[in-house]
Amino acid sequence: MLKSGLKLYVYGYCSDYHDLVTVQLAKKNINESQLFGIINEDSLVQISTCNREELYFIAPEGIVNELSLGSGFLLEGYQAFEKLVLTITGLKTPILGDVHIYQQVKECIGKKKRLNDLLRQELDKAFALARFINREFDVKGKRESFAAIFFQEILESISGYETVAIVGSGTMAMEFVFYCIHHSMSFVDIYSRSYIEGQASFKKHGIRNFLTSDFRPSNYNIIILALSVDQPIFKAHQFESVKTPTHLLDLGECPAVENFNHSNLVRYNLSHFSERKTSKEPMRQKMISEVKPIIMHTYRENAFNLP
Repeated sequence: MLKSGLKLYVYGYCSDYHDLVTVQLAKKNINESQLFGIINEDSLVQISTCNREELYFIAPEGIVNELSLGSGFLLEGYQAFEKLVLTITGLKTPILGDVHIYQQVKECIGKKKRLNDLLRQELDKAFALARFINREFDVKGKRESFAAIFFQEILESISGYETVAIVGSGTMAMEFVFYCIHHSMSFVDIYSRSYIEGQASFKKHGIRNFLTSDFRPSNYNIIILALSVDQPIFKAHQFESVKTPTHLLDLGECPAVENFNHSNLVRYNLSHFSERKTSKEPMRQKMISEVKPIIMHTYRENAFNLP
C-alpha cells in the first residue's frame, strides 16, 4: 500500500495474448502518450517484451482522469500490482511458466538510470512475492515449452526426415537445441553471430555451428529464428530458393524476415502460441485462482517479509 494520495498504475495497449502487429502499434502509442509529459521520468518504467507493451507508474490519484489515453487498458492500485505479479511468475504469459519473462522484466527495469523510491519499492515487493509463489507452486516446473508445442504441431506434416536450422544463441534458441538433442533429431544446425563457446558438446550430438552470415534457408525444412532485432535482417529473395514446404518460426518482437508470401513457406510467430489453447490451460486457471488470494492478503497486510 502506498502513502495517501499516490497509486501504482499500469497502462498498456496490449493484453497478454495479442499479436505482434498489435504490440508494435502499442509501442508507438505508449511512446507518444501524454504520460511521458505529465509523470516524472523516474516515476515510470516501460515493460517491453515479446508480446506485451506496458507502462507501470506512480501518480497521484485521479491524475489519469485528466489524460487522453486512447484505447489502452488502465489498471490501478491492487489490480496493477496483481497484474505485475502474475506476469513475472509466468502465470499470465502465452506459455505457462515462461522462464524468460522474469529476466526480461528485470532487464526493462535495469535500463532506468533512476527510479522513484516508491516505484522501486512496489517493483521489489512484486518480485519478492513472485519468487515466493514460484517456489510454493513450482510454476516453472509445470511449463510447456515453445519447442515442444511447435514440433508436436508440425512434425506430422514433414515428409522425410527433419532438417532444422536454429538461428540465434540465446536462451530461447537453446531451448530448441536441447529439444532437438533430447528427441535425437539427426540434422540440426545452429547459426549465431559468433561461434558458440563449448560447441564441442553440440558436436557430439551431430549439431554443427555456423555464422549467421552463412545461413542458406533452402537447406532446411524447419527454421527457427530466435533473434532480437529492430528491423528484418533477412530479405525476401533469400527465401525464394525454398523448394520444399518449409516451416519458419520467427520468435522476435520484430520479425527477422521481411513480410512476403511464398507458396512453400509456412510462417509462425509468437501470436501462434498465444492463440493456441495448450494442454496446460486448465492448470493455469486453477493456479491463478489459488494464487490470487495470496497476492491479495500479502498486499493488504503489507506482509512482504516472505521466507
